[in-house]
Amino acid sequence: MIVRSGVVLSHQGTSPGLSSGITYTVRLDMDGSTTVIEGVVPMDGRWPAPYIIRAVAAGTAIEAHDVGGELRFMFHGAEKPDYYVCNP
Repeated sequence: MIVRSGVVLSHQGTSPGLSSGITYTVRLDMDGSTTVIEGVVPMDGRWPAPYIIRAVAAGTAIEAHDVGGELRFMFHGAEKPDYYVCNP
């Protein structure tokens, strides 16, 4: 398994909103170059409807795991329900 590092550049969809409506644009570092991928969703569990969530912030670190030629994305920050309160 090949693991690549990267970062969230932006999110698409309404935030706060349903997780099913939120995707991400990420930049991956790949063998000395970078590539931008759109339409990414985290591989770890997402909040189901009816939860309204907030997207992760731009700049959030990610890992892309190459599993049999398919990239699976793990975010180093989690989408949180809209009622979640944290200190920046």
